[in-house]
Amino acid sequence: MGMQKQHLLEDALKGLDRMVKSGRFYPEGHPALAAATEEAMIAFRALVADEDAFVFTVRREAILLDDKPLVTENPAVKKMAALLFSRRINRLLIQADVKVEDILTLVRCLALDPATIQARGGIQEVLYSERVTTLWTNEIDMEEIFAKREELAQAETTGSISGEPPIVDASPPADADAGVEGGHTLDNNTDQGKEAEEDATAEAQPQPVVKNYLRELLQALRGAQDDEHYCALLREIPAAVRDSLIAEYRTEIFQMLALVCRVVGENTLSEERRKVAQSVLGDLCANDLFDYLLDTVCDKSLPEELQLYAQKIAIFLKARIGPRVMQRLVDAEDASARRILTALLSRFGKNALPVAREYLHDERWYVVRNVTIVLAELRLQDAVPDLAALLTYDDVRVRREAVRALTRIGGDQAVAILIESLSGGDDDLIRQSMLSLGAMRNMAAIPAILRLLEDDASMLKNFELSRDAIRALGEIGAETAAPRLSEIIAMKRFWKRGQLDELRATAAHSLGDIRGDAARQALESATTDRTQSVAQAAHHALKLLNKRIPTDD
Repeated sequence: MGMQKQHLLEDALKGLDRMVKSGRFYPEGHPALAAATEEAMIAFRALVADEDAFVFTVRREAILLDDKPLVTENPAVKKMAALLFSRRINRLLIQADVKVEDILTLVRCLALDPATIQARGGIQEVLYSERVTTLWTNEIDMEEIFAKREELAQAETTGSISGEPPIVDASPPADADAGVEGGHTLDNNTDQGKEAEEDATAEAQPQPVVKNYLRELLQALRGAQDDEHYCALLREIPAAVRDSLIAEYRTEIFQMLALVCRVVGENTLSEERRKVAQSVLGDLCANDLFDYLLDTVCDKSLPEELQLYAQKIAIFLKARIGPRVMQRLVDAEDASARRILTALLSRFGKNALPVAREYLHDERWYVVRNVTIVLAELRLQDAVPDLAALLTYDDVRVRREAVRALTRIGGDQAVAILIESLSGGDDDLIRQSMLSLGAMRNMAAIPAILRLLEDDASMLKNFELSRDAIRALGEIGAETAAPRLSEIIAMKRFWKRGQLDELRATAAHSLGDIRGDAARQALESATTDRTQSVAQAAHHALKLLNKRIPTDD
């Protein structure tokens, strides 16, 4: 979504919020309400200036534009989201010819309590009865909208289109209005009046009736016998869930989702039930539901059983929810959340691989690193070529992670790639690959590692690389490496004596991990070396070697 559209939508919502506040405290025609209305209209007209219609989505705690939350610090936007959501407005479509009177009617509708709105057939029916033609809630089919507009136009010559009375009072009932105490309206200029004004659009509290409805729907589904009744109940689930994505309803919503997933996957049920359940699941699968599940998965403050419940549902939806999980992982700043999301993706198996590949060419190194960790967790041989390509990535942190991933996946192909990297010019990559090959204890790596130790002078020049190569030979434990390690212990030089002695002591330690007479003889000879560190290393290695003999035999 463009930043300009975000700003324009934020301005429109702030203007609507001011209109709602003013409408609660001032009568129609009051200068304050007129000023708020004019300001809001400027924002709404700017929003639809270059298009026929503009649509945004409403969730309880956020406004979504193109399925992405509107990023803003303004509390008015969050308040408007809660107010619109409590009136069951999931989408709001604004047409290019938006009228002042239609905006004012919407504000009056928002002042009605939710029960009254539902008793009159819902927010759209109320707006329709008031002949609102440029604002449409929960309706984005333009053909349907144009048909209704034509019907409204024809009704102008025939009278009322609805038997419902018009909206005559924009004020909420006294018991629901935070600005009324003891039957008297508070002065808006007092501190109490300001508090009442802010409370007027505070988020609606969860209604017990909603939770009861969810439970009743679940109970009805469990008791339904014939397919027609059961399928009719199934079709009620998407709307019930979309209207209830708040923390208080997690248990009921997860039970509904689990039921739908079970019907989809249960081969013993009728084809009709499974077909309807598949359609219902498709209707449910949207980013708001995915985020609801993933928020639960990542929230360690919640009971573990709820987190596991959400994980199981996410795993069932793996092909559908995978892109959203990856997006959340890419954007996650919290290390704990990254670990949880990575572990979840690893349970998607091959379904996660295409999603991960989409981010391997991202310009941000940390994104590519996170994806590399996911590939390591998947442990799929199919990912080895992707990881091999990352060994030439610009950032060394990604290259290191690619080596670790290849090590975890293992297999002949991964080993061959790591061995090949030993002949490159990247010392950091060579060291990382060599240590990984040592940890993998793969004998095929011995010749390539020994080539790094062929020249005595080069060994001291590349001291750290040589030391890691000697260690890797010990970890692999191949007898074919014993002769060269013995030669290293016997090396004598008058320059760089400190580094040479460290290499010699490291070689003694490595020989202690290699079975065979050649290793034993070299260590026995080194126990009398003039350099104390070498002699001690040889003595310790020989002791360990002797301890392993009974076990090995």
